[in-house]
Amino acid sequence: MFHKAITPEISACEICPIGNFGTCTFACARTVEEFFARGKVCTYQASQTIWDAQTTAGFWGVLTAGYLRLLHYGFDGRRQIVSLMMPGDIISKAQDCSKGFVLEASTDAVICQFDDAIVRQTLIGSPDFARAVYKMRMNKLDQLRLLTWALGTLTAEERICAFLAITTRFMPFRPGLDGSGILTIELPRPDIADLIGTSVETISRITRRLAGEGLIRIRSPRTFEIPDVPELARRGCVETIFETQVFPMRARVGRAQMSPASDDSIRITDTLTARSGAPRASTPVRADCAPKRSGHVAAALDRRQ
Repeated sequence: MFHKAITPEISACEICPIGNFGTCTFACARTVEEFFARGKVCTYQASQTIWDAQTTAGFWGVLTAGYLRLLHYGFDGRRQIVSLMMPGDIISKAQDCSKGFVLEASTDAVICQFDDAIVRQTLIGSPDFARAVYKMRMNKLDQLRLLTWALGTLTAEERICAFLAITTRFMPFRPGLDGSGILTIELPRPDIADLIGTSVETISRITRRLAGEGLIRIRSPRTFEIPDVPELARRGCVETIFETQVFPMRARVGRAQMSPASDDSIRITDTLTARSGAPRASTPVRADCAPKRSGHVAAALDRRQ
């Protein structure tokens, strides 16, 4: 059974913490307004379980604040965080997937949660929303590929440098006039260690070494001044994907360029309908979902040999 929503009624989208980021970026304004008006805001405390291996009911929502960790325990009991959910990400669990995984709140988090039937109805009846979900899934898949590549090919120092550089894209980062910036890490250090496959002690040792080399300046355990972010990304071997990797809070590029009735939207909706076995909705696509100006953001992954 899911945790009861602490906040019973959803706030207006205009005051949503993520605003027009994430899923809302790729769907037309009318669809977003109508869909999110049917949800409810659920608040979770840090380390609270959202769903686990025994949870069978469907779960669908959009993370609007905080961070979540999708983790798995090995046979030796060691915890591995396999994905980090950030504001704007879609949070879901189908009945026949995610077995053996646990989703927990890494920090205090807020999820805009929806009934599974409402989600399925909207996916079938609103091609622009189906396209938005598809694009968000593809962006998350690229992030998982990046994490897998980093765990398999980079050293502990390179992974820490890559983590610090990439988090400037979606965590609080205050740039300076001289090209430097101050980064605030919002994740607990044990979660960082389990995400990048190292230990808390190794993170402390390597960050002190990087500070000694002038790549970073440690202001507090969670605050770092970075004199040269591109150089830090180069040290972490992610310089070629640093600007192309898409994160929800940096994906605000306006509404989708294609109209809800475009060929790509229809193909995506047909695929989702076929997989669910449900008949396609006969309701015509609304003409008021006019496309907004946007560019198609494609994520790239550098595969090092």
